[in-house]
Amino acid sequence: MEYEKDYIQREIQRLSLVLQTLIEKITGASSKIPQDNFNEIDTILNINFDFSIEELINATPRDLNEKLKEIHPAHLEKLIDLLYILINKSEFTTIHSANLHKLISIDLILIKILDDRSKDFSIARMQHKLELEKHLKTP
Repeated sequence: MEYEKDYIQREIQRLSLVLQTLIEKITGASSKIPQDNFNEIDTILNINFDFSIEELINATPRDLNEKLKEIHPAHLEKLIDLLYILINKSEFTTIHSANLHKLISIDLILIKILDDRSKDFSIARMQHKLELEKHLKTP
């Protein structure tokens, strides 16, 4: 039983580190995110979490909820940050305008899911939410 708990805790930490590494990679990159980096992010998400950004973009809110219901809140928080950074660097990526709006909507859905699951209030999360809502209103 104790070994099982340790394994789960290590796996949570490993996946958190994977997401943190992705965030650092795109944050530390120049203002331009090359297509190779975008593809690498997709591949790493697919290997570690069994979904890609493209799958998130094409998912219905119900499918999205189903895919993410088992994700640890810490991972959900990091995924929100990762998408937020991609959205803010969108003019420098290969994300098309229609997909960008979908990605913003998905990030807002993720924030809502995390808010519903978490008992903690996050000012940063609320700030992200407000900025994302502004992005949606801008043509």
